[in-house]
Amino acid sequence: MKSNSKSCFRGHATSPENTYVRPDGSWECYECILIARRTSARGSCAVCGEPVKATGHETCSRRCACAKRDGSPEERFGRHIYHDPASNCIVWTGRTSGGYGRACIGRREYAAHRVAYEWMVGPIPDGHELDHLCRNRACVNHEHLEAVTPHENWRRSLNPAAINARKTHCIRGHRLAGENLVSQAHGHRSCRTCHVVSYARYRAKNREKVLAAGRLRWAKRHAALARLDACAAGRTT
Repeated sequence: MKSNSKSCFRGHATSPENTYVRPDGSWECYECILIARRTSARGSCAVCGEPVKATGHETCSRRCACAKRDGSPEERFGRHIYHDPASNCIVWTGRTSGGYGRACIGRREYAAHRVAYEWMVGPIPDGHELDHLCRNRACVNHEHLEAVTPHENWRRSLNPAAINARKTHCIRGHRLAGENLVSQAHGHRSCRTCHVVSYARYRAKNREKVLAAGRLRWAKRHAALARLDACAAGRTT
């Protein structure tokens, strides 16, 4: 139902977008509703600053009430850590996901080690992530954290591909560098010296088989050359 007047008692335009029609047919201006909500608030929330509508309350919600009761974010964070003197790690004892601590700051959940690093060191550079130098995912000691690129963090990890990528020598002690390094298209690295030694051992063990394969290849090559010579002779005559 639309109003008969073009404005409310405060002078706001009563267009269809600015008019709220109740089920009983009465109407009210949206701008007046917002003004009433702001003036009815009993101050600001002591935690998030949002308006408080309930009389006698200092917070706007149950979450903010729990946050005010439990103290500041730093105090709540400190209740979920303990110091391990053996490793000097500050271990997170709260909720974890994949081994990493999860800390609730305000109304959002963050990685606990990232929160500790930003509090103690500063913002994490763009395009970087934190690497646990102590290899303990639950550690939030900022001295055990280093901001590195994702590739460097993967290279330092303990998965088999990263372990092989860090190797500087093959299993027989030959250095994987220079002319002794064989790099393939898919990234696999191998030792040229080991290839030579392995092939020599194979030839010594399977001498007759290797010689037979060599004679077969030589015969096929001679047959192909003979066919080429025959074709060339036919074109010249």
